[in-house]
Amino acid sequence: MRRLYVHLIVLPRWFALPAVGCAVALGCIQTGAAGWLVAMAVLSSAAVMAWGHSMNTLLDYLTGIDCKDDKTSRPKSYTSGNQVIVSGFMSPIEVLVNAICWLGISMMLISVTASHTTAWIYLPWGLSALMTFLYSWGKLRYLCELALGLGFGPLAVMMGAAASQNFAFADFGPAFLSGLVFAWVFGFGAEFIDQAFDADVNWDSGLRNMGALAWKTGIHPATFTCVLLAFAYIIQIALVIGGYLAPLTLSTLALMPPFVYCIMGVCEAKPDVRQAELRFNNKAIVAAMAVMFLWMLALVISQAVAT
Repeated sequence: MRRLYVHLIVLPRWFALPAVGCAVALGCIQTGAAGWLVAMAVLSSAAVMAWGHSMNTLLDYLTGIDCKDDKTSRPKSYTSGNQVIVSGFMSPIEVLVNAICWLGISMMLISVTASHTTAWIYLPWGLSALMTFLYSWGKLRYLCELALGLGFGPLAVMMGAAASQNFAFADFGPAFLSGLVFAWVFGFGAEFIDQAFDADVNWDSGLRNMGALAWKTGIHPATFTCVLLAFAYIIQIALVIGGYLAPLTLSTLALMPPFVYCIMGVCEAKPDVRQAELRFNNKAIVAAMAVMFLWMLALVISQAVAT
């Protein structure tokens, strides 16, 4: 029973489902997708996300990021998928089979959607499936935030946009630009928090990303995350000015104070954060993630109301 739980819940890491769901919904709103096609696009995106997360467990093991019990990513209150192979609970082959199954499910769902809309939907879907490789490779080269941001932002919005029977290829442009704000919030903001959590144990294994860099240079994670959030709002304002998002979406600014409140409690830095492990507050991290998801949902709802 526990093995089935790991296959269906732990490896896919469903905690990120609100992010991809909101991004796909935003794309659907932009092109007028409705009904069961919206559900198919969300389910297909969710399954390709599960593929990417499961593959990441395998790829991090193969690249050496998670290869030893004392040098592996820490289990978090929202995910512990990276522990599956290192702990010996599953073999790399079993994890690979899990990932391929999720990819197959996603392919079936997207094929049904494409048969009723457009074959162009395969473009963002295929690129999304490849992001897991760029993400794992990018963990060693300061590029994982970009890969995650593209997958949960522009590409997911593009999938939602293509799930409409009224879709035209030109719709990909506005969808890509609209997704940039999600890319920054989840790809850079949430990923930064997640990776900063593992920086001190994974730095010697080659981890190189924004979270690890902040740890190495002594920048407090809360400070860095608030700066990232400020940039996200700047991007959102620019998209409103450009006409890609409705002015009503700026109402999400109201969520900045509670987010800052949560993020300030994420960790307590020791005097020299580069020489010692940071003490992270799991409850504060979960609260900050919840506010991020609420912000994404509020943006989608406000865009839908204004459309």
